[in-house]
Amino acid sequence: QNWTDEHDFAKCYINWGGYAYSTKSPEGVDARAEFTHRLTSVKVAIHNQDDREHDIFDSDDYFQFHGGMIATIQALSKDGTKPKGYFGDTQNPDRPKVRDIKEET
Repeated sequence: QNWTDEHDFAKCYINWGGYAYSTKSPEGVDARAEFTHRLTSVKVAIHNQDDREHDIFDSDDYFQFHGGMIATIQALSKDGTKPKGYFGDTQNPDRPKVRDIKEET
């Protein structure tokens, strides 16, 4: 089914990402309720990258995972508050950097 608004999008994000994996259940178990609950308390979403061979415009994966998380958190919030979004750069482990998404773009 196609999504039509941010709440539909959030439902898709949770349906696709709401499974938990462990050595006891390597096939995954349904954890959508727990995932949703956890997302409702997130205030900051950060995506870390350990190399600079690619940037956030090289692949839509950044938008799918990090952007999708930010949009889902906003849709789940009671007042539509968007979490702060940051991008971690650990290409040099001795000098890690964290930038606001706007600064990274």
